[in-house]
Amino acid sequence: MTLSTPPYVEVVVDQYVDRSFDYIFPVALGIPVPGSFVRVPFQKNNRGIVGCVVRIKKETSVPFSNLKSVFSRFESVPPIEPELFKLAQWMSEYYACPLGLTLKTFIPPSIFRGTRQRAEKKEEKIISGISQQFSLTRDQDIAVTEIQKTLKQNQQKTFLLWGVTGSGKTEIYLRSIAEVRAKGLGALLIVPEIALTPQLVERVLERFQEPLAVFHSRLTQGERAENWRRVAEGKIQLVVGARSAIFAPIKKLGLIVVDEEHEKTYKQEEAPRYNARDLAVVRGTIAPCVVILGSATPSLESYWNCERGKYSLLRLPARISKHSFPLLHVVDMNHERKTQKGLVLFSRKLLSLLGTRLQNKEQTILFLNRRGFSTCSVCSTCGESVRCSQCSIALTYHKEKNSLCCHHCDKSFPPLTACPQCKSSAMRWVGFGTERVEKQMKALFPQARLARLDTDTIRKKGTLENVLKKLKNNEIDILIGTQMIAKGLDVTNVTLVGILAADLALNIPDFRSEENTFQLITQVAGRAGRGDKKGEVVIQTDSVNHPVLQDAIRNDSISFFKRELQSRKAWGYPPHTHFILLTFTDTDWDKLNFFSENFHDTLKKNKDFHADGIWGPAPAPVLKLRGKYRIQILMASKQIKRLTAFLQNHIRTHFPAKQKNIIMDVDPQSML
Repeated sequence: MTLSTPPYVEVVVDQYVDRSFDYIFPVALGIPVPGSFVRVPFQKNNRGIVGCVVRIKKETSVPFSNLKSVFSRFESVPPIEPELFKLAQWMSEYYACPLGLTLKTFIPPSIFRGTRQRAEKKEEKIISGISQQFSLTRDQDIAVTEIQKTLKQNQQKTFLLWGVTGSGKTEIYLRSIAEVRAKGLGALLIVPEIALTPQLVERVLERFQEPLAVFHSRLTQGERAENWRRVAEGKIQLVVGARSAIFAPIKKLGLIVVDEEHEKTYKQEEAPRYNARDLAVVRGTIAPCVVILGSATPSLESYWNCERGKYSLLRLPARISKHSFPLLHVVDMNHERKTQKGLVLFSRKLLSLLGTRLQNKEQTILFLNRRGFSTCSVCSTCGESVRCSQCSIALTYHKEKNSLCCHHCDKSFPPLTACPQCKSSAMRWVGFGTERVEKQMKALFPQARLARLDTDTIRKKGTLENVLKKLKNNEIDILIGTQMIAKGLDVTNVTLVGILAADLALNIPDFRSEENTFQLITQVAGRAGRGDKKGEVVIQTDSVNHPVLQDAIRNDSISFFKRELQSRKAWGYPPHTHFILLTFTDTDWDKLNFFSENFHDTLKKNKDFHADGIWGPAPAPVLKLRGKYRIQILMASKQIKRLTAFLQNHIRTHFPAKQKNIIMDVDPQSML
């Protein structure tokens, strides 16, 4: 088929512009296809930028003299499937991000670099032998039967699989995947942390013995591109990965599984600011296919959706092993500091139990959600802490690097011998992080084999996988880490977990702080006693009587949910409503103040503006970030799409030159 006259194509580009553009599609390039990628001239960029064809047009309202022609098409890049294109359109509308930028998220960047790039050839990791089959508990059997019934009937449904730690959720995932693979359908398994990916990859390969594609941020550009191509070409229908895996172009998708669905790492903090868990539900509706959201500590949003009948709830209230939950010990660190001298990191109870574990050749996990050696450097004379010159937060001391580091902008500074404010030399270190915990453990138990997992230690590729392998092979006695070790680790010889500063997150100015604390304690405690040996957990805290800690200690999720939902309803907070967080940025504080106040005033004067609640403008909890001051306005609405559309139009109409200085975050996971 040939075209006598070139058609017009409507194209969205990978720039921060919220409109499409018409181009001439030269006959020499063949027949245009919606969803295909092209290179087009744009503004002063004569070499062209990447765009995606939205639709084919016979006519255009743009004068012919103003029209430009498409330069070329990316013939080696398959067009976006209609299912994924609909998902991109939904994302663009819901998360207030231009469609062109949204579509860019779906494709590995190296795909567009001219020639086809392939990853280094590797042997397929197929584990031989018969995979182990587990007999199901009664609760597991009920869950599997319900899911398989839905799959066989080709129904679209979202399940919340609420199973306590060690209850066998992964086995249900694998049996559900087996059901869709038997029908020739694709399956997608998403995890919140890269740390969990190797374990799940091994289990999936063990069970299915077929090639699979892996998606996460630690892959090379070539590996990402090759995995994407093989999935897009239909050569692979089984995908495991972190949040970006939600965009995997799987053919005939039959199942999406989101493990640890409550995790805030599913939220992308850059545009488009999507939540992979929520996108899984939307993609499941579009496909249509079954979606399983699994967690030992479900998010309030998912629990609320079950209460409203939007999701179907499946419960696994007991562990599959013969042992019950680990024995919990709560230690009041206020009392410990009165009876011990100096900086007290470990209670006597924890040290005693740890010594016993070392004698019995059992393993221990120590959790502290704060990295570095000391939290900050403080002047004893004037009380000022040393802060980052680009961000309004205290610098953390890292002894291994002998430097003060900012955990927001990653800048490093040499340690100071004098206070920047009063010039006093009376500087002291305050607080502690995982690096200091490791040093003290080495001093207390020099014979123990230690390892530390946090953002600082896993920068070198392969470190994470190596440590997890050693832990599983019983080559590590004590593992120290941040939240990346809080979930998913299934090591049968770990019989002791120590939670240091358990109330740390309660002090964060965020309406989700209590929910995050409850989830974190429950998840970390669940790493102990997953084998034949009884587990114990030591929770060190300054807030023994706090209701959240008491609920976590009793493993009483229902009490926590009821109290938190009631509190959120009284304040008009999610999940009873939706939040939009507007953050205004500028290097000049006075200009920023004027700008945010002016924005607020124009909102109030607009008769079409409606929100169920509005707070601000007010300085952000982290006032300065990467050299820019920040002011926020928080809005609540039960009609979130309507409010999002209004705000987009308001910014476009009244503040077109300031669009890059306004960050709109729909359903924010962090209020900082």
